[in-house]
Amino acid sequence: MRYNIPANLDGEYEVYAFQQGNGCKETVFEITLGDNVKTVSFDRASLIVEGQTQGEWVSLGTHTLSKGIGGQIRFISEEPDLHADAVLFVKK
Repeated sequence: MRYNIPANLDGEYEVYAFQQGNGCKETVFEITLGDNVKTVSFDRASLIVEGQTQGEWVSLGTHTLSKGIGGQIRFISEEPDLHADAVLFVKK
């Protein structure tokens, strides 16, 4: 699964992905911005679900986005039950 990062974002952003507690055991996020690629691994065992939801927002780190340079976030898992509900960008 892939999410395209809009090329009109500029500045530092904390990037989050919503992960469900009943998804695959491990998800790898490959974040590409221009020529830069960063990989972030998420282990479902570290997920703490609070409240009446079935998941939580997981930080993929802070990334510097430049206007005119798009990118993508790939959700990668070897398991068939990959959950990729949403991506959130919060400007710093």
